[in-house]
Amino acid sequence: MKTLIEHAMIVTMNDSREVIKQGYLLVEQDRIKEIGAGMYQGNRDGVEIVNGDNNIIIPGLINAHTHSYANLVKGTTENIPLELWMLYIMAEGKNMTKEDYAINAALGSIEMLKSGTTTFLDHLAQDTDGMKTVAAEYKKAGIRAVLTPMFGDRAYADSLPEALQIELGKEPHGPKAVGSGWQDNIAMVESVIQNVSEPDKGITVAVGPSGPQRCSDELLVASMELAQKYELPWHTHLLETKAQEVTGYERYGHSMVEHLEKLGILNESVSFAHGVWVSDTDIELIAKRGSTIVHNPTSNLLLGSGVLPLIPLKEAGVHIGIGTDGANCCGYQSMFESMKLAAILSNTFTPDYKRWVKAVDVLEMATIGSARAVGMSDEIGSLEAGKKADFVLLNKEVSNFAPLNDLIWQLVYGRADMAIDAVYVNGKKVVSERKAVGVDEKAIFNKAIENGADLLQRNQTEFEKIKNKAPDIYHMLMKVAEIPTKQA
Repeated sequence: MKTLIEHAMIVTMNDSREVIKQGYLLVEQDRIKEIGAGMYQGNRDGVEIVNGDNNIIIPGLINAHTHSYANLVKGTTENIPLELWMLYIMAEGKNMTKEDYAINAALGSIEMLKSGTTTFLDHLAQDTDGMKTVAAEYKKAGIRAVLTPMFGDRAYADSLPEALQIELGKEPHGPKAVGSGWQDNIAMVESVIQNVSEPDKGITVAVGPSGPQRCSDELLVASMELAQKYELPWHTHLLETKAQEVTGYERYGHSMVEHLEKLGILNESVSFAHGVWVSDTDIELIAKRGSTIVHNPTSNLLLGSGVLPLIPLKEAGVHIGIGTDGANCCGYQSMFESMKLAAILSNTFTPDYKRWVKAVDVLEMATIGSARAVGMSDEIGSLEAGKKADFVLLNKEVSNFAPLNDLIWQLVYGRADMAIDAVYVNGKKVVSERKAVGVDEKAIFNKAIENGADLLQRNQTEFEKIKNKAPDIYHMLMKVAEIPTKQA
């Protein structure tokens, strides 16, 4: 099967960041067969022709950090910091059913595909059975997913600057059915790797400890050994909040990044979600080892975690990707929104506007930068012959692009997800006329309403316990706020 889209503007994101003012894209099976300026000169027999005269083609966006479990529980908390928010999501996850996992996955697929995301990393506290459940939904929708089991072997309370005396705090941040030992977690992840990964169907796997502070050293080291054994990406949360910075120095006597370096974990396969509280020394180490920071500006703001030092990271040569984080701490998983916020927030770092990031820098982060973060830079992230046919068709006859003065600037700052006409993954059209092609959206939305209400009711007892503990967490965080930061 071949599809030819012609007469379109094309943002390639190739090595020269070429923008083709009028050109064509030829797809054969699941890959880009040919791309170029002007008219396609090859044989058109048996080729589906798409007139792209009104279209802009961009690479499919890559969401390098989100959590599907969040889709049914968005709007259940507001204006609370991560350390308290985590208790709510752990309670909600504890009470979810297998059907809830499936609805979460279906909802997220629709939301991301319709906003231009073709690949995403799902950091999810599920074992093999749970991962198979969500993978089935992703295959139906046609989205490319990097399933990343989230696990830890330390009680959540032990990851905080002060002990937290609450029942939920005694549990590790990971799948319900997995034992607490580090060996149990490694066995679970290896089972997911061996039984869930289907690259030819768009399902791959990464190794994803919840966070260094939530894992023993034995688990961290063993998880990296597992990632290297199977040549997989390694992904974790890192220094999202000031409390985590404080915890790192209390536990290790130096930063979490320095500790990971001592354990031999920093390398090019590693990506860190957030990284808000990295120090200058941390930045140097991350750059030296070729690891990636995945910027999640919306959740960093909503949870009050802080603002990533994007300009110092970029100037140090750190690889940077972009994510949305989960729907319960970003509201809507739009990579266009994440790009816009990432660019705007970085301008507040310095009045020296010569150092500010440009629109093309941010688009790089959401495409080739995120592709690198999920270990797929050879396959996705740019529109080039031989790469996977993952791309988005935008309608240029909308207010976002009228007049079209600077295409890249208007893509990044104009919330171009509102202009999406079609989305292709693996050469197949998965969004057409603002609808996800492979699923019944209305049925999924109705089921989400039903399951969401039931889940919220099941969580009320746990929520009351958390509310009673909130004052203690508040006082802990106020103490943390007074501790001088080690960022500089």
